Amino acid sequence: MAEYCVAQVGPWKGAKVLATLAQWAIASEALGRPISREDYATWWRVSEATSFRHLATFRQAFPHLETPQPLATVALAYAELWRARGIEGFGRLPAAVVTV
Repeated sequence: MAEYCVAQVGPWKGAKVLATLAQWAIASEALGRPISREDYATWWRVSEATSFRHLATFRQAFPHLETPQPLATVALAYAELWRARGIEGFGRLPAAVVTV
């Protein structure tokens, strides 16, 4: 994912895209449902303008997606699968699994 983001928008914006995706997933998990841009702004206590900028940068890397929610949903599903298998975090996974 990181390589894709960097290839699409460069290293600085790529990092911002990944941060937005992670923040979206965290808020979605905490609220227990798919979220909107307004939910994102409220959860992270950012202004409406900032939330629009975050999504604009995200869409530069993923122009076919309106929000990060589809990717966040997949990430959360993997996290739940790993939790069910007793894996608590990336630090406990073999490098081959993390990089796949």
